[in-house]
Amino acid sequence: MGLQEKEMNLSGEHVREGLTCIISVKVPNPEFEGQTKTRLGNPEVRKVVEQCLQEYLTEYLELHPDAMDSILSKSLNALKAAMEAKRARELIYRDSDMELVRVLPSAEDEVNVACFHPLPGGGLVYGTN
Repeated sequence: MGLQEKEMNLSGEHVREGLTCIISVKVPNPEFEGQTKTRLGNPEVRKVVEQCLQEYLTEYLELHPDAMDSILSKSLNALKAAMEAKRARELIYRDSDMELVRVLPSAEDEVNVACFHPLPGGGLVYGTN
């Protein structure tokens, strides 16, 4: 199944899926975020890291077009998987709604209602209306 041009909405999430980048940064006065202190919170560091990463990644991908092809292929597969998952969810919701409609009686159906009446000594009597 090919993707139509109008259906293609490749996001950063699709591109980043499965990619890992390890960066070593030495900061004189680090500020960490969160209770576990696992994320660096210095805003000036983020800007420098993003700029350096963009420069080096651009250079690397220009020198290694096969890596770019691989990332693009993986990204398109992630997009296709997300679209298929969305379609599957929509089908499940639609099918469950249709099942509910099939269970409800129509005006032409003969409806028998089961009635359970308690007995004075205990137990139930079953009957239909």
